[in-house]
Amino acid sequence: MQKRTYTNQRGRAGTVIHTNGIRRRSVWLQVLLAVILLSCTLLTGVSRVQAEVEPKVGEIVKDVTELKELYSSIIPVGSKAPHFAIKDKDGEMWDSKDFIGKEVTLIYFWSAFCPYCKESLPKINEIADKFKARGLKTIAINLDGIDFERAINNFIREYEVTLPVPLDELTTKNKYFNAADPYGVNKTPSVFLINRAGEVIYTAEIELDYEMIEKEVEKGTSKLKKKIIIVLIAVAGILFIAFVLYLMFTKSYAKKDDADEDEDELTA
Repeated sequence: MQKRTYTNQRGRAGTVIHTNGIRRRSVWLQVLLAVILLSCTLLTGVSRVQAEVEPKVGEIVKDVTELKELYSSIIPVGSKAPHFAIKDKDGEMWDSKDFIGKEVTLIYFWSAFCPYCKESLPKINEIADKFKARGLKTIAINLDGIDFERAINNFIREYEVTLPVPLDELTTKNKYFNAADPYGVNKTPSVFLINRAGEVIYTAEIELDYEMIEKEVEKGTSKLKKKIIIVLIAVAGILFIAFVLYLMFTKSYAKKDDADEDEDELTA
């Protein structure tokens, strides 16, 4: 604030107080106050958004971490075979509940663009044919999807694959494979042998040892063969005992008839 003395037209002295400085200060205070209020509003809004977003981000990170830990490596031997339900190119549903836990099962994951699969899938096909009569169930799950149906069909035709070929698909929600990810498959080919109890008893991936696979299949199916033999022996034993009892009963009945006839003759 500035004071200046002057003489007016009538010769009287007077004083003028200049308020320019006060006005400028007032404007700056208003601007500062507006900035503070705006900052508080923004901070409040950010805090609200943060309070709403942080839990959701935390849930997403937790889900991703759990999926990564769960599906980062192939499931170990001794694990319970995960359930899956996928369709083949004809729309037929392949639900693992229909065979896992009921039959010795060999699952082979493959891709039409996998160089190792060109050698291994025909070999797996041969093993499947060899042990089919002994109760081995074999499926070859393709990971390419229905969009590559032509490539899949060309591969099957070229390498004379006769195995059933269900198609694994990415889920729309979590973007992971219905069958391959629960088994921890991140390389092709990958093989899983599952016993009748639904437990994984052998795994292998990429460069497969066919002799080892066949040996494990032999062990897995031989247990079934032994059980069948034991059951057949038990059934045969029961039938034999029943037959012996039948002979004894008929023989005893025949003797009784003879005795009755002799008694009738004596009475007569």
